Amino acid sequence: MSSKKFAFALLMAVGCGQSSPNATVETPSQTAVPAAPPAAPPAAPPVSAALRSPAASTGPGLVYEGRSEFSHFKIYDRASMRYLMFVRDNGDEVVESALDLASPDELAIEYTRMMFVSHLFRPVQTRVLIVGLGGGSMIRFLRRFFPSIAVTVVEIDPAVVRAAHDYFGIADGPNLRIVTEDGFSFIRASGDSYDVIYMDAFLKPSEATDHEGAPLNMQTLAFLRDLQRRLVPGGLFVVNINIQSGTAQDIQTLRQAFPQVYLFESAGNLIVAGSIATAPVSDDTLRSNGQQIDRQGRYGFSFASLVDLRTDRSSF
Repeated sequence: MSSKKFAFALLMAVGCGQSSPNATVETPSQTAVPAAPPAAPPAAPPVSAALRSPAASTGPGLVYEGRSEFSHFKIYDRASMRYLMFVRDNGDEVVESALDLASPDELAIEYTRMMFVSHLFRPVQTRVLIVGLGGGSMIRFLRRFFPSIAVTVVEIDPAVVRAAHDYFGIADGPNLRIVTEDGFSFIRASGDSYDVIYMDAFLKPSEATDHEGAPLNMQTLAFLRDLQRRLVPGGLFVVNINIQSGTAQDIQTLRQAFPQVYLFESAGNLIVAGSIATAPVSDDTLRSNGQQIDRQGRYGFSFASLVDLRTDRSSF
């Protein structure tokens, strides 16, 4: 689960849901990897009745409020937008997921689009793992535009799994398996291998997390090495990091764990892609791969433009 750090009132004012219009790579000189042959995507999964017709509100725009040992969250509707907000112990509410009910398959928050830099490195993917469910925006996007990819999602909080089903229309289906389990334990025990592992796991801040809610046991070098064993040759680990005082140390640990590390930054979010490929990939190759993907469909953003968010800065 992730948290885009906007105050709720500010997010409502600026309108979060506007999208921007606009295989393994082993050597920097390698030619762009061709993307999978274009195919007409199937119709988007039906939006659940609960998503379109929420239960009676318990406050202005409030659709649902949930609590568990792992989280306290609220779901709000504003015009065509639905928001999943995490509530901190001090009462602050931060955006975890946003869904435009009028365009449910598009990614309404920028960091979720940034997570798919994975496709620039591996345009052809067979199996991926997502740690952290939230409102399921990434899942919906993959099911709509890349339906051949088998997706496994691990979420520790059963309350979030229920809310994603009832209010965001996310449920098991073709090429989608949702597992209610601790992501740390799942990765250490799993025998499966993945093209990409996405980490977007945030909990209520506690002694077991940093002050942003990221689990501490998933930030260690030992865990990252366990995670590498779950990747196919040349596979990729993509993690969402909210920039904070400990970010420099997080990046240092990732650089110790992975031969190649790439940073993409925008609006306070840092997406880090760690690759077990032995050689770096050039921006030209990444952009060429993105352009090939862009020619195959309309995704609500440009894959090629994600290259422009790459950063090499070392201080945070």
